[in-house]
Amino acid sequence: MKPAVLALALLCALTGLSLASPVPAKEAAPGQTQSKEFDDITSDDFDGHRVLILKAQQALRHGAYDRAVKHMERAMTTGQKDVDVHYFYAMALEQKMEKAHFRDQDSFSKCVNSWLKIYRGEVGDEKGLTIKGIGLAAGAFSNDEMAAQGKEHLLSLVGFLPKAWESDAKYVKRAVATLGQASHH
Repeated sequence: MKPAVLALALLCALTGLSLASPVPAKEAAPGQTQSKEFDDITSDDFDGHRVLILKAQQALRHGAYDRAVKHMERAMTTGQKDVDVHYFYAMALEQKMEKAHFRDQDSFSKCVNSWLKIYRGEVGDEKGLTIKGIGLAAGAFSNDEMAAQGKEHLLSLVGFLPKAWESDAKYVKRAVATLGQASHH
């Protein structure tokens, strides 16, 4: 069984939800029952950033890229220090742009910014050990797998990595400037 399916089943079991029967919508017409969307596995009152990640993953599996981005934008408000939130936010934005065959400046800069934070170890347990990704502890405690994925996605999206002492804002500005040039995809 896939880990995501197992996690969803465990979440449903713990919260007493059933995926088999439709949940009546809050604003259904009198006498009508309307089921919620496929990724609405909990009430909106219970949407912590971990639950929003699960919803976004489900939306991505169904090709609902705008919905996945919406969930991850909500997750960014409460879990902006969590590396997984940045990872899935960047993935949702990247897949949305890929599906649309269009990279708008806003989505592209947000995507690059999240991958950059992952690449430089600016989020997660390692946050604060470096300045702009450079420092004595750089790489000593970082999640090498996440940093490698950040690097891979930055190279794929932008075509180049940030310079050693380049600020995040300056790198993102340079990356956005490449949008007018040939695509690196």
